[in-house]
Amino acid sequence: MEISEKVAYLKGLAEGLNLDTESKEGKLIAAIIDVLDDMAEKIGNYSSSSSSFSSSLTRSLRSNSSFAPQLGQMTSPSSSTDSSK
Repeated sequence: MEISEKVAYLKGLAEGLNLDTESKEGKLIAAIIDVLDDMAEKIGNYSSSSSSFSSSLTRSLRSNSSFAPQLGQMTSPSSSTDSSK
């Protein structure tokens, strides 16, 4: 189940409970669900953008075969040593 589906489920539960959105508790729960909904939307957008970028990068690397061998020689910043410490 996707995050957006889970938030929709929570919205349905809240509606089914007939929460009084005029009470302090009801306002809080409604606000939390709204924030969750916004977060789920942003995460979905980032996920789509990340997938699109990854696909573009993969296609680009495959089409530039002279660059591909260099990828094996690259090291991540976490694996490099810092002699200044």
